[in-house]
Amino acid sequence: MNEPTRISRRMLLGLGIIGALLLSLPLIAIATGALNDVPQYTLMQNVPERGDGAYLQVNDGTRRGVVKLYAWNFSLNEFPLDAPVFNPAHITALIISQRGIDDATRYHLFRLDDDTEIAFDAATRPTQIIFTPRAPLPGGKYMVDMPKSGMSSDRQYLYFRIDPHALSLPVR
Repeated sequence: MNEPTRISRRMLLGLGIIGALLLSLPLIAIATGALNDVPQYTLMQNVPERGDGAYLQVNDGTRRGVVKLYAWNFSLNEFPLDAPVFNPAHITALIISQRGIDDATRYHLFRLDDDTEIAFDAATRPTQIIFTPRAPLPGGKYMVDMPKSGMSSDRQYLYFRIDPHALSLPVR
């Protein structure tokens, strides 16, 4: 006759711990608000020394600095609701900061409302490109299309909105 298979106490304890961890992860995310958190767009004095990404250089007459734009690894079908909002008069430059900066022609800014590419004057530094708009940006939704930092051939996409009614820096 066959004896019933017994599961050791250690095996049961291990399965219990793994089960508890798996069940607790969603509860921790809900309790901390991580599921409905939005990026905090803050005004910084300068691009950090080892900053990696795209920054809008802004000046509203009383405060000035840079605001980092947050990237998506794919082009979105719908414009993100949590994209920052800026007054067109406040934007003085788009700064790209990356190790191994690419050629300036590989970075693009599109106005999504009419699918036009915005022309900029570019000044290149060893780890930065500073794009200065030739004219104030018209109101609308914008997307920066740029290569990812490093040896990757991937691209990343960053979004922001221009609204003449935005008064302070930064506005969500």
